[in-house]
Amino acid sequence: SPVILLTDEDVSHTVLKVIRHAKEWAVLVSAYLQEWNHLGNAIEDATSNGVRVRLITREPDQSKRQNARTERLIAKLEERGASVAWVSG
Repeated sequence: SPVILLTDEDVSHTVLKVIRHAKEWAVLVSAYLQEWNHLGNAIEDATSNGVRVRLITREPDQSKRQNARTERLIAKLEERGASVAWVSG
């Protein structure tokens, strides 16, 4: 299976492409999470087609406000079928 490393250019397009073309699983690793609807929609579509989507992200260490925002986003992604793992760092 290929490993894809992304630069700042075309990150969102490539992430969506990886999820949409996944046949069995997709693993996304990101230190920073930002909410964008297309990501949630792509995850929901993939998981409804039997694709396992795993998101690995850094444990929140920002302000309480930022932590709450990140936790809400993770909950939304989990509701759409993603599995989330936290990594301390």
